[in-house]
Order: sequence, then structure tokens, then C-alpha cells
Amino acid sequence: SQELKLVEDELNVFRNRNSFLDISTESSELSGKISGLDARRESLRRQLDYYNTLEDYLQTRNDYSSVPAPSVAGIAEGSIVSGVGRILALAEERSKYQYSLKDNSPVFADIDRQINSVKTVLLENIASTKSLQQSELNDINRQINIAEGEIRKLPQEQQDLLKIQREYSISERTYNMFLEKRGEAGLIKAANVS
Repeated sequence: SQELKLVEDELNVFRNRNSFLDISTESSELSGKISGLDARRESLRRQLDYYNTLEDYLQTRNDYSSVPAPSVAGIAEGSIVSGVGRILALAEERSKYQYSLKDNSPVFADIDRQINSVKTVLLENIASTKSLQQSELNDINRQINIAEGEIRKLPQEQQDLLKIQREYSISERTYNMFLEKRGEAGLIKAANVS
């Protein structure tokens, strides 16, 4: 919210200083195009960060009861969501047996084998998805560079205004996304309270 407020203040100062309230149609189209590309790029970066976190979690931990949820990063890919869900279900099942069975029980070895097989498939899916998303991210960055090149052909005042509006748009989307996630977490927490 502080970042959003700073960019909003910068935008207001710029508009007051330059008496510049409107941009050309060409500038508006470029702004819309870059705004859409920025939104997609941020979404891909957030998803790639999640995949890296999940991959690290699966490779370095033995307790899978608190695997990071894919929905937090906007992941809707079925194989990832179902894999994480399956690992959580198996971890929960293992946890239930810990109270009634000894540690060397064959049930634990079976559950661990199941977890490892799901984990292997999940890591393969993560690797292929990350590769595809990295390729898409590179394409989006290329498109952004082309659009930024077109913006450099505009008058300096319009360039400055577009830059500030772009920063504001990115900050606003990020702020709104975090508010939405906080609201979702609050609903989940409220639903779990007895």
C-alpha cells in the first residue's frame, strides 16, 4: 500500500507540474498493451516462484503435511494441484497412523513409497511446466521490449506519464492481489474455527 501511495503521489505531482492530463490514442493503446503484458509477466513470475518453492520443499523436506498450496500462486494446472493434494492426503494418513502404530510398521513404508512416487511425478511435471512458462516469459519480455521501443518514439512528456502510469498499474494489481489473498485466507481461517 505504501508503494502504491508513492506512485500515486508521483503521478499527481507529474500531472500538476506538466498540466498534462490526457495522452494520445497511440499512447493509450501502447499503455494498454504493456499493461496487459506486465500483468501476464507478473503472473508468470509468481507461478515460477511458487514452482521453485514447491520443488525446493519436495527435495529438502521429509514432512509433507504443510506443502504450499498451489492456489496461493494462482496455479490451476490439474496435475500439480492433484499431486500436491495427493501428497497432503498421504501425509495426513501417515500422521493418523503414527498415534496407533509403531515406527517400523510396514504401513509407513508403503505410504512413504506412495509419497515418493507422487513426488517423482510432481517434480517431473514441475520441470516441464517451468520450462514452458520460462519460454512464455521470454516471449512476453520480447514483446514488452518492442512496445517500449515504440514508446521511446513518443514525446518525452508522454513517455514519462506512461512510465508512471505503468508503475502505478503494476503496484495497484499487486496490492489488489494481496488483498484478495488475505481475504481468502481469512475466509479459510474462519471456516476452520470450531
